[in-house]
Amino acid sequence: MLVRRNRPGENINYLNAGTDMIPEGEVVALGGLGIGIAGANIEPGAVGSVWLEGVWAFPKDATATFAIGATVYWNATANKATSSNADTRIGRATQAAAAADADVLVKLG
Repeated sequence: MLVRRNRPGENINYLNAGTDMIPEGEVVALGGLGIGIAGANIEPGAVGSVWLEGVWAFPKDATATFAIGATVYWNATANKATSSNADTRIGRATQAAAAADADVLVKLG
């Protein structure tokens, strides 16, 4: 039998094993889970909350356009949302975004 461990699943505890602080709102790479968003500053060696759900505004590549429901990816090198499936999948656009838009709204997952 599975037992729920006091969390509905919208966020997880994350150990910052790096040497730099992870700032609140920063994209956090989570391997096979994709990405999450730091819920607060996470100091090196500390455990902090990382969001796995919700709608977030991601800065996007200047050439990318998205229709509502389009799959959105994250390029960790450029720190931009893209439409390239060569990047890490982050979720679906919750509204259309034109090339001129700076951000795209994405429902994680």
